[in-house]
Amino acid sequence: GRIDNYIFRSSTYKPKQILTNDDFVTCYYEKKLINVSYSTQNMTNQDVTAYINANMKLNALDGWNLSNDSKTLSKTYKQNKTENVVVKDETGKETTVNISIANIDKTAPKISINYNTQKITNQNVVVTITSDEKVQKVDGWNLSEDKKTLTKEYTQNGSEKVVLKDLVGNETTANVSVANIDKNALTAIVKYSTTELTNQDVLVTITANKEVDDD
Repeated sequence: GRIDNYIFRSSTYKPKQILTNDDFVTCYYEKKLINVSYSTQNMTNQDVTAYINANMKLNALDGWNLSNDSKTLSKTYKQNKTENVVVKDETGKETTVNISIANIDKTAPKISINYNTQKITNQNVVVTITSDEKVQKVDGWNLSEDKKTLTKEYTQNGSEKVVLKDLVGNETTANVSVANIDKNALTAIVKYSTTELTNQDVLVTITANKEVDDD
């Protein structure tokens, strides 16, 4: 993950080691450093924790948790946020640390469902589910190249709940229902008002096993 380093603007450093030679004295100082790290910088549907780490003791900060050794401040963010945090060390020296979280996604995909026909048909019906963001593969469905469209061809009537997940796992459910496929052959029974020789009109009645068009 990204680590942002900060140096306290202070001329006061603690000597770390002194080496003495005949001609000169060399002093090594320990700089006061701070860095920022995050629990994850990948896209996630979980909370993200920011850590302000230092190589010296820090003062407590409202809204942040201070570690037992007083060298780490941590805060958990439930949503994306950018803010500047003023941190003080034990001597009161300040530095401003930038916190930037933009990888939290807790929003489920928004979808629409389309049928290639909703009229009674003796053909297969193709169902298309379109999402406003990329989704994961779903068994039995074809996922488009841009990962925003799922399609499935139904050969017979049926209903199912399709669970769509975006790339970080947020879910939404599509209720798919196909009820307009009719592949059964048309059968009919013909009846006559009379089959005897007659000088009257004969009424013919045809009864089908399903609805037929008027024409």
